[in-house]
Amino acid sequence: MNMGSSTVFHPKLTECKQCNLFDYSVNYHPLYNECHVLQCRQCCTQWYVCKKHNKRFNLQNMAKLRNHFIHEHKENFHMQQNNYNHDENVVNDLNSFETIIYDFEETTDNLWHTHKKPKLDETLTETQQQAYADSNFNTSHDVLNRVIGTAFSNNPVCPLNISKEEIAFHLNITNFCTKLSDSQQYQLTDIIHQLMSNNFVKTRPPTSFHDLQKFYLSGKHSIYKNIPCPVVTSFDNHACVALPDVVTFALATLDNLSIVQSSNYINIIEDNSSIIHTKICKTILHTINTKHKLNNIDPYVIFVTFWSDDFEVNHTRRNRNSTWIKTMTLIGSKETNTSRFYTQLVAIGNKGINHDNVNARLNNELLLLQNVNYYYLHKYKKTLPVVIYPIAILADRPERCALNATLSFSGNTTRRWLYSSLVPPNKLASCKACTNRRINRYLNKITSPSTSNVVCGRCCDFDFNTTSKAADFVPPHNYPKTKHIDSPPFPVGRDVLDTYKTQHLRPIKLTYEILKSGTRAAAFNLITNHWKKSEIRSYLKTLGVSTMMTDRVIAYALQEKNDNVDLMQYIQALPLPHTWVDNVVPLDQFIETPMHHLFEGIVKALIEVTTDYLKFYKCWTKYCEHINPLLDDINSLRLEFCNIEPFWQSKTEYKATGWIAENYLGYARIVIVLLCHIENVIPHEKKAFLEFKCMLQTSFVLITHLMTRESVDIKNIENLVKIFLSSCQSFDIAFGYSETNIPFWYKKVTLYLY
Repeated sequence: MNMGSSTVFHPKLTECKQCNLFDYSVNYHPLYNECHVLQCRQCCTQWYVCKKHNKRFNLQNMAKLRNHFIHEHKENFHMQQNNYNHDENVVNDLNSFETIIYDFEETTDNLWHTHKKPKLDETLTETQQQAYADSNFNTSHDVLNRVIGTAFSNNPVCPLNISKEEIAFHLNITNFCTKLSDSQQYQLTDIIHQLMSNNFVKTRPPTSFHDLQKFYLSGKHSIYKNIPCPVVTSFDNHACVALPDVVTFALATLDNLSIVQSSNYINIIEDNSSIIHTKICKTILHTINTKHKLNNIDPYVIFVTFWSDDFEVNHTRRNRNSTWIKTMTLIGSKETNTSRFYTQLVAIGNKGINHDNVNARLNNELLLLQNVNYYYLHKYKKTLPVVIYPIAILADRPERCALNATLSFSGNTTRRWLYSSLVPPNKLASCKACTNRRINRYLNKITSPSTSNVVCGRCCDFDFNTTSKAADFVPPHNYPKTKHIDSPPFPVGRDVLDTYKTQHLRPIKLTYEILKSGTRAAAFNLITNHWKKSEIRSYLKTLGVSTMMTDRVIAYALQEKNDNVDLMQYIQALPLPHTWVDNVVPLDQFIETPMHHLFEGIVKALIEVTTDYLKFYKCWTKYCEHINPLLDDINSLRLEFCNIEPFWQSKTEYKATGWIAENYLGYARIVIVLLCHIENVIPHEKKAFLEFKCMLQTSFVLITHLMTRESVDIKNIENLVKIFLSSCQSFDIAFGYSETNIPFWYKKVTLYLY
């Protein structure tokens, strides 16, 4: 029975705790005659009121409500027959209350199951079926009314009385939401909220399919077709967006970019607190200011970074049907350095196809952006001269090598990025004297500055730029000894053997000029038949040029050509990689992201070494059984800063199966704690155990200093890197590796530290 809101209650009993309003409707409770059910008309929240005792009961206090009316209202406690589908009308025995509730719920359930999916008898005629449907319509309506009313009132005892139109609306919403994802369901609720709260004056909500198409999607003046955004085009089997379009759109809409006038390079402090406050940014600003000073232009400079790699769309980890993408990130302020609005997709395609033409196109567009162009800047609300300058190209080692046509990390001469070297690992590593000197210097036991400039004659001290004689190495077989008399100049450090008295080579740091001059000189000597194919292959491999690029050079040199052709012009026309020729950024500005560099690199390599070491003493399974409960507990906490997974147990052993970079990050955070468990499963007197502990501890110290938010002196980082590598070398020797073999730190760890 609906009593409206005319019944007078104490104000404390009628205020809705959810929306703090006093707009409510009143009904009688079906079980307790003196209990009133109040419902807020705004948010549909229900609560119960005993007017006789001025008490209020929430839905969470059903036990208190029952006890109150059973014990305080014994004389009036009864149940009405109309609300139930059984024979008893009045309950005289208070102990039968549980039975009544049980019968009520069972009856409701049976009614629901009866009408949840009504199905007509196929043997009936159409007239009989229609009569059957009409007779059951009211019952079906009652069931739907009870289901939907219970959902909104959160109370199966006192459901709402809902109209047919409301029932149809809520059923449509339910059916529609079952086909939406979670994010789409959130969007739907936001749209409905805006529809309910907004007062449309100049426009109106869509009420038909025609309205959706005309106003929003496909109409000539529709919103979707006229929103300003960069145009996507197809180019060489890739979907691409022109860089000028991306820049124009971003500058006109984003207002929190790090925009610096080139003349402000004088005021920049090199404290590495942000990208702008680095030495390279200050140098670039100075160069741009000097270049345009003669034209009386002081342009605004915006730094960008590029990132490219392939990924699995469905996260299947099978490395099949991968997609390759390239993005451009405009450097924002500290508050927006993780915002998704500042990273724009500029190219996307399949992994297996060639991306050279797309990268060449983007490089040409970027060269145009490095000139002064006038753009409207939303930050300043006017058009200003702007220079877009790339500060770094982010990519993992395979992607960097593919972009620059250099040998990958598996090449003997290119173990370290940017360098070409064949120095033996035992000479590259620090000797004991250099290691002790460095540790003492790091611990401030040696304060004399002269000791830091000592050049050891027995080792390279993990330095590829050293002047030590230990850096000399014998060139590979078939390395050319002579060159043509008219040969173009070779790069310094990579000439033919007859040029050097010692008949030895030394490590060199690669640049685009070295790669171009060395490749062209080698091609000239092959064209003039002064070199053989084996010699040019040996030379370009020592230079660090990729095998694919070497094959192109040989094919170009041996192809048929006109006898009257000028060899020098022919060599200058040699098709080189676009990165070598465009020179958009120097080669040393191709850097690796920390997640690849440290966690999927160093940490992953250390886990592999730990696995091999513990397996050697048959302790690996015992160790995993000890730490897996701990890793499970940490994983159950769902910590963003320590997302760790337990080791997966296969039929034969435990493995780090399915781990991604953030899992290796979590392992790096707790490696010191896990070291205690290693001490519990392996005897301390085992061979190389002390060196093994030292290696894990120094790795933890190194990663801690690299990932800290505080500013760390670059000299300290360099010392920690070399101390860690020395500990790896010590473990390698103590565990039984021969100095003539290639140690694990040279094959794995050094790839990620340089």
